[in-house]
Amino acid sequence: MRRLIALGTLVALCGGCAAPRPFTPGDKSAAGASGSSSPASAPSPSASAGGGARSEVVTLSPDLDLVVQWPRTRDTKRAAMVKVLVDYYVETKRAVVSGGTEEGYKYLVQDEMSRVAYDWVQNFHDNSRSLQGKARLYAIRVKAVVGVGAEVEMCVNEAELRLTDAETGFPVAEQPSWTRPPESTYIMVAGVRQGDDGRWRVKTASHATLPHPRAKECQR
Repeated sequence: MRRLIALGTLVALCGGCAAPRPFTPGDKSAAGASGSSSPASAPSPSASAGGGARSEVVTLSPDLDLVVQWPRTRDTKRAAMVKVLVDYYVETKRAVVSGGTEEGYKYLVQDEMSRVAYDWVQNFHDNSRSLQGKARLYAIRVKAVVGVGAEVEMCVNEAELRLTDAETGFPVAEQPSWTRPPESTYIMVAGVRQGDDGRWRVKTASHATLPHPRAKECQR
């Protein structure tokens, strides 16, 4: 796993996780985008306390839904840390299904993640690929905080996602391995940092799929 730059001396808690991978029609990545200060449109976490996670369905297209199980917290700072990671996932998928017209993801990341996320989204477009189905984000939490940096993690299940032909809208004949267990379930770990403007952005991201011990926490 590449070191979480945002955390300074903090030791990464996901030893053995994989770094973001370049996209190919049969692959996936966990990546982010640019370092601007403009906000992107995305769902918001619950700021109330008590009870379990609050579920929200985010519809990105008639054929793509994301189900987010927001953690409940009274801590607005931690809620912002959680939100930027979820927003990052949401907005990169929005960019894919919009055919490139939506670029909100560029405001949610900085440094190396700007290049990684742009390449990830652009490769969908270059290969005339899109997405449909449903993805689930859950067990989202802040693992550690050091100054203006934090480590945030969440579980992702993409077993109901399908890679499609962007022109026809139909699923491609040979679906990639990440649409099937065990690769369809993984844990995503991100280093996030608060800028001088007060906004949180993703600096680094890594993931581990089953049967990695950390990914086993995501089995439901």
